[in-house]
Amino acid sequence: MDNSTAFRSHQFAEACREWNITRRFRAAYRPSGNGIAERMHRTIKSMAARSGKSPLKMVFWYNLAAREGVNGETAPAKVLHKYSWRHPALKREREQNVIHSRFSVGDPVVVKPADRRCMTGWADGKVTGITSENTIEVDGVPRHVLDVCHLFLDGESDEKHTDEPDDVIAQEVQEVPRRSERARRPPAWLSDYEY
Repeated sequence: MDNSTAFRSHQFAEACREWNITRRFRAAYRPSGNGIAERMHRTIKSMAARSGKSPLKMVFWYNLAAREGVNGETAPAKVLHKYSWRHPALKREREQNVIHSRFSVGDPVVVKPADRRCMTGWADGKVTGITSENTIEVDGVPRHVLDVCHLFLDGESDEKHTDEPDDVIAQEVQEVPRRSERARRPPAWLSDYEY
């Protein structure tokens, strides 16, 4: 480890002690490394000078560039990290997810208050947006669907706002047999016993 004051500080020593890291300093004025860090600094500085860009950007491009020709798996970012870095020039299109919700924009709803007591009433509101299957916006505030109920005005029925599709409701209406239609068989281990 370098003899710099940052590595000799009490905070760094405490962090190393917490993580069970043994600090070992190199001899003063005698370099013991092979100059990899110095070579990288020299490369980054020359890249920044040639391109006129900031050294921080050049570090990013250096880590993203492949080492052996065109094989992208040899880039330092791929070798060191388990995740892949996003290339700023390649923008992915956002997928438009189809959100299935029992609410739709404009529905009148009642919202459970955050500081609910026994006699606290629920506030009225309108659905202004659907964020996900579990979250909707009521008057611009994101709310969980479990904290929101449809407000049925006079003359409306809850058939319009049912959570289940029509085919599920039709299946429930079908008559259910009184007894099981399954034919009962004794288990296989009873086959060698006589009754």
